[in-house]
Amino acid sequence: MIKALGIFALIILAGLVVGSMAFERYETMAMAYASAKESLIDARRQVSTASHRVAELETLLAHQEAEVKQLEALLLKEQLENSQLRGQVVYLSGEKIQLEQANEQLTSLALAYQMDGYREFGSRTELVRWLIADDVSNRKYKRDTYDCDDFAIDLAKAGVKDNRWIGLWLEGNHLRNFTIIGNTIVEIEPQNDGDKTWGKVD
Repeated sequence: MIKALGIFALIILAGLVVGSMAFERYETMAMAYASAKESLIDARRQVSTASHRVAELETLLAHQEAEVKQLEALLLKEQLENSQLRGQVVYLSGEKIQLEQANEQLTSLALAYQMDGYREFGSRTELVRWLIADDVSNRKYKRDTYDCDDFAIDLAKAGVKDNRWIGLWLEGNHLRNFTIIGNTIVEIEPQNDGDKTWGKVD
């Protein structure tokens, strides 16, 4: 009987030991689970933070790309304007050469007609009649072939042939004529025979 009790006691003791070990394993696993869960929460937090940062960087990148496109458009515009300015410089250089040639031609014509002096227009009416009689304004305008400078130069040549003083006047990119009647400077548009008072000589 005593021996049976001793065996039973050993069995109970063994059960307690096993139960204690199982409980310790449970606690260990519970702690491991809690730690893993906390790590998972932290990882999710980091992922969320990273996602927000990525969104911020994407927004910043979009703004920078838009700014680059604007700068590219401005650069293209500047290049176009620069090209246009170079074209104008070339055009004006050609105009200058043409004016110099026209001046030489007018000088040659003056010498050829042995002009001792020009005849001034006695009145505005006389100028208008002379312009109407001349055919320069009836000529057809052709861009880059027969334009404002050609009209003005030909009217000046007509004046030389008729012993009249018709000057050349360049304003911006437009060439026109002028003459002096008494004390008045009269501007002439050779393309339509228009005339208007520009100012006084003194």
